[in-house]
Amino acid sequence: MRHVVFTLVTLAALAGPAFAQAPPASTPPAKTSSVGLRGYAVIDADAMAATESFKAVFGSSQMTAFGGGAEVDIWKHLFLRIAASRAERTGTRVFIDNGTVFDLGIPMTVTLLPVEAGAGWRFAPRSRFTPYVGGAFVSLDYQQVSDQAEAGENVNERYTGSAVFGGVDVVIWKGLFIGGEAQYRHIPVPETSASVMQAFGETNLGGVTARLLIGFTTKH
Repeated sequence: MRHVVFTLVTLAALAGPAFAQAPPASTPPAKTSSVGLRGYAVIDADAMAATESFKAVFGSSQMTAFGGGAEVDIWKHLFLRIAASRAERTGTRVFIDNGTVFDLGIPMTVTLLPVEAGAGWRFAPRSRFTPYVGGAFVSLDYQQVSDQAEAGENVNERYTGSAVFGGVDVVIWKGLFIGGEAQYRHIPVPETSASVMQAFGETNLGGVTARLLIGFTTKH
């Protein structure tokens, strides 16, 4: 009996330190969202392909646009995009004779409203920087309005084209990110279009776009 009691006391003494030194249960890693939803605002700097036409009316072929967009991951790193922006600039009506531009001094406003619907591939990030590429269908609402325009001189048309794009996103705090993107758009315009472009023989309302994005993503 004494041997049994001695054995139990010895085991209890050994078990005490063992329980005291047992490592605490590991904390499960923080979960990240598996749903990739992104919403963002954009600022675009557009270098228009119709260089001569825009220079004649505005003195520059540069346009600035503001807008926003949204993206959703659909499979692995593949995402769908919808985005829209608006650019507006006021210049003056011109008359062109054999390539010579005559300023008529009559205000004219041009408004560009492109809507993009496309898809892209976001590469797996190795840091906070995530590169991506893609392409999109573009539907452009083009408006050209002058106060003293005669019937048929104002333009309100919709043109369709395409775009390719590539950029890099940088996560700056939790789901908040900023990004930089470059686009090339090709938006053909019929030669019969009633605009200054017809006089210069320019038929593309696209061009190169440098885009700044700032937004929020659920996947980080």
